[in-house]
Amino acid sequence: MCRHGLTCRWTKASRVCRTDWCQQTRAACGSDDTAEKTDTTPSAEPSETAVEEPDEVAATVNQYASIVAKNEADLREQLTTMGECDWSSAGSLDPEPNGIVCAMGLLTLSYGAQAMSVSLEGAQKPDAPGYVGAVPSEIELLVADTIESSTTLAEAAKAANDDRCALTGDGKCMDLRNQTWLAMDDVEGQLDAWGPYTG
Repeated sequence: MCRHGLTCRWTKASRVCRTDWCQQTRAACGSDDTAEKTDTTPSAEPSETAVEEPDEVAATVNQYASIVAKNEADLREQLTTMGECDWSSAGSLDPEPNGIVCAMGLLTLSYGAQAMSVSLEGAQKPDAPGYVGAVPSEIELLVADTIESSTTLAEAAKAANDDRCALTGDGKCMDLRNQTWLAMDDVEGQLDAWGPYTG
């Protein structure tokens, strides 16, 4: 019997007594040497891997030239038709009595110019159906100027049509007619500048 009420534990070698602080024998207490050790070292946080953005696709000059050529034929036809209208008249744009070609042509002209600018803008947007890639530096300024002039014409012709300026040049309609005429001339100049690429 152990002294002072200490419990006894048998081992193969001898009978030993156990206290709360296990000073008689480490084997009898189940020492830290025999206990399974737990690794308390915090695990390293997983590192974030940087995701590289894909390089922008570079388009060719021919790809942009083909976009212009696709819209050019109809737009030039509209410019030619509207060029025969009487832009300086205080009356109808149509030089022929009861003519409707010029009156109907304003909205058609607006649509044609808009198609050109939208096509060139969409060619530069990755999420657009007509995307081809970044504009080559060789024609970067030409593309920007073509978009600007086509947008200006589309807006001017639509404004003139909305205010029924094909029928009269009175009031603000004369100003809207002048804006449309100047925009037509600007677009025609841009189309001519594409000649070396689309010809």
